[in-house]
Amino acid sequence: MIWIWIWIWIWIWIWIWIYVLLERYAARPSQRGRGSRRSYP
Repeated sequence: MIWIWIWIWIWIWIWIWIYVLLERYAARPSQRGRGSRRSYP
């Protein structure tokens, strides 16, 4: 049963990294003109 928790933690970390990288690369060009637009879901 421990392997299930390990896989869950791995997938959680993978999705966190994907979300962080996408947010960083997607917000990079839009931060120059619009710095006040910070609406996180």
